[in-house]
Amino acid sequence: MTEHLEVRGSQALYRPATGALRAIAALTDATWMALLGLLLLRASGLPPMPHLGLLIGWAGLGALAVAAQRRLLKGTVGQRLWGLRRIHLDGKTRLNQMQLLEGQPLTVAVLATLALGWAAAHGVQSQVLSHPAWIQAEPWGLSGLAASEQAPARWRVTPFFYLMGAWPGAFEGHPVLWSLPYEKGPPQHFVGHIVARWDSPDIRLTLEGPLTPVRELLPETLESCVAGPLAQRLSPRCLHLRTTVLGKHLREMGMEAGPGARWELRWFDVQNPGLPASERPRGLFLSATGRVRTQERFVLIHPKGSTQTLILDRPSEGSRAEAAHQLAVETLRTQRFSGTLEAGRAWVDREIETIRLADLQKEPDTEKRILRLGQVQSTLLSKISVDPRGYDAFFHLGGVSFLLARQAREASNVDWAAAAKPMLQSALRYARDLNAEDSRTNQLQNMAIEAAKL
Repeated sequence: MTEHLEVRGSQALYRPATGALRAIAALTDATWMALLGLLLLRASGLPPMPHLGLLIGWAGLGALAVAAQRRLLKGTVGQRLWGLRRIHLDGKTRLNQMQLLEGQPLTVAVLATLALGWAAAHGVQSQVLSHPAWIQAEPWGLSGLAASEQAPARWRVTPFFYLMGAWPGAFEGHPVLWSLPYEKGPPQHFVGHIVARWDSPDIRLTLEGPLTPVRELLPETLESCVAGPLAQRLSPRCLHLRTTVLGKHLREMGMEAGPGARWELRWFDVQNPGLPASERPRGLFLSATGRVRTQERFVLIHPKGSTQTLILDRPSEGSRAEAAHQLAVETLRTQRFSGTLEAGRAWVDREIETIRLADLQKEPDTEKRILRLGQVQSTLLSKISVDPRGYDAFFHLGGVSFLLARQAREASNVDWAAAAKPMLQSALRYARDLNAEDSRTNQLQNMAIEAAKL
């Protein structure tokens, strides 16, 4: 029989570790490595989505941490805390108890393990289980609002992609101007984003083009997976659906709001009895509030499976921030879905026929003239959203932006110039994509050169 050497004077015990000590040491290691993973997740701004990449990354991090501890500490943190060490004996590696745990060493080990466990549990609750990737969406019923009820002088009824509704032409008494960031898309695809500059540079509403995260996504199915009972939300099918639909938005919002953001998740339903269920706006409301900035997203689920998102960027606090939120909700309440783009194209084509730029330039009131230019911008952007193959709308958008740049120069208004010049550049780049040989493309280039000098 092999004898175990015990030298109590030096606190050295060559004794195989009991199963209980092994389990406690492993639990201690699991808690502090979980804390490390939570800290890295928080610093990265990535959402705690249950996807394969995150699990593989976490497992790899754990393996590296264990290897580093064994090399530097001759064991893991949990093993050293509980007096365990790996030793080589008889050609085998064993985990032995090397320290008699009693008195102060035992107290330190117990308190440290409990503290790590509490910290890990608190981190999981605050950073994972309270995150929109996991929480239950609160129902949010909104009453519908007829677009025709909005004051025509300050609102414009027009389609954007598959949505039709009223869009504000002014915010807090100032005209809303528009931007079109250049992204590769037309003529084969929709433009990616259209931006309404409500109060530059602090407040803007971005209209994201249609996306199809999941084939044949039904609003009712997603609602049950985000607002249903816990057992249903944690089913593999619902976890996959939440990850697929929410993942993109949570990643982008987390990077925007930064670590420590306060999150909110709701399921909104615009209850308009005058609309059939297929045209009723419904979907997810996501909000991430940081120390300075807040981003809100209304992810509308089209009955045919695509999503269309309204993104409000605003300050986290203040009367202007609250006014922006209320205006975004009011805008949402006027919307309705269309099954195809044809109805939107017919509507906006009629609107374009009513535009008279010559009459607009005769308007003596500068604010009214800029308000009207902003409405013309929105009409042309509406045309682009429902017909990205059309060259004319991009050309006229560049022309209107050039007029706005000249107005900005005359009024010495840097905000108007900041909206007009990038829009002209984007219109030029899109026009080149559609037809670089068209003579009007050279006209746009000349306008851009002249606008840069203003």
